Amino acid sequence: MRLDGGFGTPDILDYLDEEGVEYIVGYASNSVLVSRARKVMDMMRALSVISNKTETIFSEFQYKAKPWPKPSRVVAKAEVVRFPGCDPRDNARYVVTQL
Repeated sequence: MRLDGGFGTPDILDYLDEEGVEYIVGYASNSVLVSRARKVMDMMRALSVISNKTETIFSEFQYKAKPWPKPSRVVAKAEVVRFPGCDPRDNARYVVTQL
């Protein structure tokens, strides 16, 4: 099941876990997620400067938001996007999943 962050409440995630439903929940950025992904984002910025191309890498870590009863797996996409004639742009994304 794919959910946007607003639907990824602890009750819903617990229910999905109990029912054995696999899920991916897209979450908005917050200061903790940005901090946890900072190293890989910095690496992609440096690599993008060298290559002058869009660069992307994925990483993962455990994260527990305050209302969550337990930590969850977060997969982070650290990406720097380059388009001709435009400044490079960070494009970080975060998903919570048990996959």
